[in-house]
Amino acid sequence: MNFRKKNELSKIQILKNIGAFFLRVIVVVAIGYSIVAFGGQTMEMVGESMAPVIHNDDILLVNKIKYKIFDPKQMDIILFKVRKSSETYYSVKRVIGVPGDTVQIIDGEVYVNDSKLENPPFEELILNAGLAKDPILLGEDEYFVMGDNCNISEDSRFVNIGVVLKEDIVGQIVRIVNPKERRTKLSN
Repeated sequence: MNFRKKNELSKIQILKNIGAFFLRVIVVVAIGYSIVAFGGQTMEMVGESMAPVIHNDDILLVNKIKYKIFDPKQMDIILFKVRKSSETYYSVKRVIGVPGDTVQIIDGEVYVNDSKLENPPFEELILNAGLAKDPILLGEDEYFVMGDNCNISEDSRFVNIGVVLKEDIVGQIVRIVNPKERRTKLSN
């Protein structure tokens, strides 16, 4: 009799352990889903405005939480909304100027607060200064952005984009996830 009771207790304990295991799996899956659904997303790059770092059709991972806690920094690569009349689309560019900065392009070079931009991501001189031929003073929640492939990029130098408001920034591009041979981390 004692053996039978012990065997039944063992079966009950095994069932409890299995139940606890499945509960843990469900909790982990729910947490993982929440992080992906609310904290990150993937998006496909369209165009070559960020080449050679990011190319057309690259799949990018966006951290949507970071800028709810911290402000974008100079040289961060961001995803933001572009609002044109009734249509909205998304764009990927690099932050050049942050609130309080003055940005200007002189003789094909970017100047931030009257200092030439150190280690610019651009491989060539900027052929069209656009709006930045005159100094642009960024307001409290305004960011000046440019594409790394500056001579084909539509960015803050042009009226269609202009300065980017913080409320329109979706998140920071943190990595290229596809294609496999181009997988790389883009930020900390």
